[in-house]
Amino acid sequence: MRILTTLSILVFQLLIARSATSQIIISNEKISLNEIFFRAYKSQENLIIRDSEITNQIFNEWNGLIDSVISSGSKNRRVLIDSISFDRIASNTPKILISNCKFADHQYSIAGLEISYLKIESSNGGFYLDDFYGRLEIQTNSGIECRNSYFLGANKFASNYLSFHSNIIVGNVTFDLRDKMNMFKVLGNSFYLTNENPLSLKLNTESDWNRTISMDSTMYPKRLNDPMNMLFAGMNASVPELSIESSNDSFIGEFIFDQNRAYKTDSTEIEISLRGIKAEDFYFRDNKINCRSELTEIIINNRASILNNRFLQTVNLSGMIYSEFSNEIPYDQFKGRIITSIDTPSSSADGLGQGSMTNWEAYYGYTEFELSNSTGFNRLLFSHRQLYNIYKERGDLRSANGVYTDIKSLETRRIKHTYKTKGGMKNFINWKLNQLLQSYTEYGTDPAKAILISIYVILLFSLVYMFFPSTWDDFDRSKMLTELRDGKALRFLRNILLIIVNSMVLSLNAFVTLGFGSIPTKGTPKYITIVQGFIGWFLLGIFSVALINQVLF
Repeated sequence: MRILTTLSILVFQLLIARSATSQIIISNEKISLNEIFFRAYKSQENLIIRDSEITNQIFNEWNGLIDSVISSGSKNRRVLIDSISFDRIASNTPKILISNCKFADHQYSIAGLEISYLKIESSNGGFYLDDFYGRLEIQTNSGIECRNSYFLGANKFASNYLSFHSNIIVGNVTFDLRDKMNMFKVLGNSFYLTNENPLSLKLNTESDWNRTISMDSTMYPKRLNDPMNMLFAGMNASVPELSIESSNDSFIGEFIFDQNRAYKTDSTEIEISLRGIKAEDFYFRDNKINCRSELTEIIINNRASILNNRFLQTVNLSGMIYSEFSNEIPYDQFKGRIITSIDTPSSSADGLGQGSMTNWEAYYGYTEFELSNSTGFNRLLFSHRQLYNIYKERGDLRSANGVYTDIKSLETRRIKHTYKTKGGMKNFINWKLNQLLQSYTEYGTDPAKAILISIYVILLFSLVYMFFPSTWDDFDRSKMLTELRDGKALRFLRNILLIIVNSMVLSLNAFVTLGFGSIPTKGTPKYITIVQGFIGWFLLGIFSVALINQVLF
């Protein structure tokens, strides 16, 4: 009895194993795409179609399926009999593999199919995916359009034409942009990635490519029920990172990254990386990016347009080679946020080379450790000076002033670090002079601020002089209260006003070092005027340089 039981269990296990690995193979036949998906709906076996001719004819057996769907009254299922379209019809087939087949028609519609895995390898025929749910791998020389679809797991797309509209893509997604790609569009999408599954786009063509890559309005935050880190972007990433990288010498006609939104959620470190791209025209506009981002080693031949962006965190601009002809890159969007990157021992030892930003160490130029690194300091300084030279050539005074103040702030931090580590009176004076220049004229870029501070200094010293007698006073200060008690209020007010005027004139005279007449005071206030005269001489000299610098820009 025990032997029979054991044999029964073994037979049962073999049957299960056989059913789990069984498959239906269709070879050298003519079959419609509808029939393939109908078999996928009915069968629980893997479906393999190879060396066959696939048509887009309507398969009659769908009629029975339509009747069963309507009679079941299932919710969230749409039936359009004219086009044989279903909303989220779950397939029982684990995998559908279509390889080395001839597609009779040009465009194929895969709508409303929920499947664990679909792989199509084709040299002709385009695909239109609508309300698709599952894992997908398509390789074709024709076009692929995806709308309102969910893509799970490791998805791969290789096509002459790729267009994604209002999709939610989850997991590891790879776009293989092949030679002579006509168009790559990503419109109104949301990408949800895990730490292990970054979204990447590699421009690895080996031939000339004068086409267009366009990423517009590609990120609107939506939330799935799946417990995973959230990643939103046109081409975006974080620890799950968006990486757009080119490793060839070909130039793209236009590279467009417009109207995207990238948000950091919770503690997730999101990162956008555009590296090594070579383009005739480079457009990066109207983006709001609340994550660390890098635009590095990008070469632009004709036109660079980086404007109207909101970078809420740091931006790495290392190795950028801007256009010699047209650069539209206002500095307001970068103010105080430019960083650079330096090699780390781990990145050079792991053999990954210059992959993503995670293989580099970000250099901010703030900490004592960073300021002691001359390589990082010089790289960061060079990134700023590149922009400064561009603004001077364009006559963009506002942007030039903005980047110049950041350059001088960086140099001030370096001088402070030098004084703390090496000491020396010269280093101390240089440090304090730079701090004074920053406070008084924003390093010579804001003469109006210098005038305002000078007025404050004059008013402050005039307040001091009010409490000391002056030879300019034509009355006896000791009798002022007596006159007030005697009802001579007008004379009292007149004397108060005269004291105020004399104090302000004395302060102005001392500040601008005009020195007309003798100093109308004795004792302590006389020495105060000498100190004020030195301050005024020094500050007015700085003001003159700042004013000339702005006039001659």
